[in-house]
Amino acid sequence: MASKLWLKIWGQVQGVGLRMSVKEYAGWHDLRGWAQNLDDGSVIIEIYGDKVKLDSFLQWLTSNFRITRIESKWEKVNSLPDDFNIRH
Repeated sequence: MASKLWLKIWGQVQGVGLRMSVKEYAGWHDLRGWAQNLDDGSVIIEIYGDKVKLDSFLQWLTSNFRITRIESKWEKVNSLPDDFNIRH
């Protein structure tokens, strides 16, 4: 069974290539989902895949971007989106 990790992140997360970097990372690691900038300066990421891969993704994300706060929610899921998209 796959997992879903929902994140809302704050910090220096818009205008720094975060969403494109997340999309590239997802492609390299067979992760799926989406990312979207919000008007309040935060970014939402909803990413699906193997729990171990999602743990590695979260470590990569917090190591490579200036994130000051994270809200997260984990869920087990039965189905996955087809790919990873950047929402506008």
